[in-house]
Amino acid sequence: MELLAPACIVLYVVVVSAVGVRALLVARRTGRRPERLLGAGSVLVCGVGFPTSVASGFGGLVADVNVPFWVASELVTQLGMLCYYGFTQQVFRPGARFGPALVAAAGLFMLAGLAGAARDLVAADPALDSAQAARFWLLWCFVAYGGTFAWSAFESLRQRGMARRRLALGLADPWVVHVFLLYAIYSLAATGIVLANVVAVLLQRNLATSLVVLGPSAVLGVVAAASISLVVAPPARYRARVVGGAPRGRAAPAG
Repeated sequence: MELLAPACIVLYVVVVSAVGVRALLVARRTGRRPERLLGAGSVLVCGVGFPTSVASGFGGLVADVNVPFWVASELVTQLGMLCYYGFTQQVFRPGARFGPALVAAAGLFMLAGLAGAARDLVAADPALDSAQAARFWLLWCFVAYGGTFAWSAFESLRQRGMARRRLALGLADPWVVHVFLLYAIYSLAATGIVLANVVAVLLQRNLATSLVVLGPSAVLGVVAAASISLVVAPPARYRARVVGGAPRGRAAPAG
């Protein structure tokens, strides 16, 4: 398990980063903002933010953390999370007045948490665990990190419910209905990974080595990687099976 869990997490990071690159390439071709936001968020969070956070030494002792480097890595992560917030707002709530305000509030909330965490790390005893030294503000940031995925899961399930009713009338594409489910699964798995980190901080476990984090993150990372891959690059056979097995709409009345 000690080797399998990190391998699964690496798989998650690589797959989501690759999905992000693919989405950015699509956005470059189409000029669409949602693909650009999803792609940028995926690359910034998984492709840049997470690896550089690990490289900074955060999760170990305060003495081993390069604080400026960690702050830079978290700024990248937070920019990526802000892109995720923007993606959800653009796709699911494009006309809602609260959408842009929520995205802006999330950005300010995360910045405040990072500033507090950096201050506490600089002032902490070098022998302390870094996650515990910045415990309050780290949990503060996790609220915003988990919030973006929880919001997208809620919106995906909400849209899926409405689309299923249209599908029963023959007014919706069965693949689109399924994509809502897949993205909800991805979002819920990502929310679970954030919650695993929250539990580890509350239990005063090492974020870099504890199976409280690594175990759930490994399992949920595989689930998230699989579901987001099917959203962006579904195998033709899988898509055909979903579409072919969908319930048919009601036949139109004759005459």
